[in-house]
Amino acid sequence: MEFKFKLKLAYTFVFVFFLTGCSSTYENKKEQNKVNQNNITESSKNSNESLEESGNNGVNDPLEGFNRVMFDFQFNYLYPIAKPVSLAYVKYTPPPLRFGIKNFLSNLDEPRSMVNSLLRLEVGSFFTHLGRFLINTIFSLGLVDFASKMNLGNQDDEKTFGETLGYWNTPQGPYYYLPILGENTVRNTADYADFLYPLLNLLTFPEVAIRYVFNGMETIAAAAPQDTLLFNSPDPYIFYRDTYLQRDYYKIHGTVMPGEDDSQSNLDLDSFADEVDGIKSSDDNDKKPKTNSSDLAPDDFEDEINSG
Repeated sequence: MEFKFKLKLAYTFVFVFFLTGCSSTYENKKEQNKVNQNNITESSKNSNESLEESGNNGVNDPLEGFNRVMFDFQFNYLYPIAKPVSLAYVKYTPPPLRFGIKNFLSNLDEPRSMVNSLLRLEVGSFFTHLGRFLINTIFSLGLVDFASKMNLGNQDDEKTFGETLGYWNTPQGPYYYLPILGENTVRNTADYADFLYPLLNLLTFPEVAIRYVFNGMETIAAAAPQDTLLFNSPDPYIFYRDTYLQRDYYKIHGTVMPGEDDSQSNLDLDSFADEVDGIKSSDDNDKKPKTNSSDLAPDDFEDEINSG
């Protein structure tokens, strides 16, 4: 039994490493998007210019050289393949089927949010996630998000073990970026502990694979409209990294990072990070990735989606 458990955990980690990076490329959730695109772009330029003047701006990124190489590889070679596949899935899959899959997979995450709510001593949040899970499971096996229609929380309000550690002031640790795995910090690597909770711990390897493929396509498709904002920034790596770290801090503490200008940080959070995590979104220093703009520009794909 113990061997099977360890084997399942090892399979899960390997699969996460090889299949979730494209979904992690913008692993940041929708919460608000109230800012005009032109203001966001101008604001991001100003932010990156100030970052260039102040180095890492206090960010714990000792592996920056390595991270930049991995970031370039991800967006030059992997993302241009994953993006059209994801957009085609969103465009051609019948909405009832697509949202049924999305709701079902999201419902599987409710138990981990329940556990992490208890670990934070947030009793109200625990009962919210418990209620969501019971309502959606009983009335639709998770295929329809009845709980959100009843104003009982929402799918984006998930809680992970890494965030729970941050809630209790565990140091964030170094930032790192890996192809396919995507952006992360040492502390947030603890999110893999969430696979020990039901129902995620009951999934077989093929089921885990299916879950990540569908979640990944949703994430990439939701992130596509923000490509221009990211790749037109003076330093995509820095912009991506810092927006991810800002969002991570905001999700844990409900406020901007110390030392950040409130209005500036809110622009980043409300525009790039919050918009793109199409489930579940924010990064190069003096060089942009040598990216073919025709591959990454979202306009053609978005026009197809809108016209379709």
